[in-house]
Amino acid sequence: MENPKLLSENWKDCYNMILERLYTDIGQEIPNWLKTYVKSRTLDDFDDDQRETIRMFILEKINQQKDTIKVYDENGYRKTRESLSSDEIQTNYDFEKRVWHVINERLISWVYLVNIKQKSYVCLTQGLRNDLDVNTLVCKDLKSIAGLFRWKTGSV
Repeated sequence: MENPKLLSENWKDCYNMILERLYTDIGQEIPNWLKTYVKSRTLDDFDDDQRETIRMFILEKINQQKDTIKVYDENGYRKTRESLSSDEIQTNYDFEKRVWHVINERLISWVYLVNIKQKSYVCLTQGLRNDLDVNTLVCKDLKSIAGLFRWKTGSV
């Protein structure tokens, strides 16, 4: 068994060989349950699941805000939905516009826009982590979340 080349073998083959030698040495049959393999998940699979959970959570938050869009008349008075004409109601505008509206209007408390050296950056606060902690099974700090998405981090 003192063969370091075994470490470079497929782990299942190595496991089977060691198991077979052990049971041969003690003169017994290998139990069937020891020959059974369960499909394993890698850390990359786990990261993919976490990324998708966070992405869906943020998407849901943005979509929840689309109904909070307010329309004002030329005098600055808020129009009710009933008083709007059909050409003023735009319910299916593109997602990018919806996202920028939500960010610019600060409709989600943990996301805001900041301008640094004439460049706009979207900033996420600890509120995102707190919201994820309460509403999902994702329990990571903000830097870990940023790392999952390869986002830049820093103080603003």
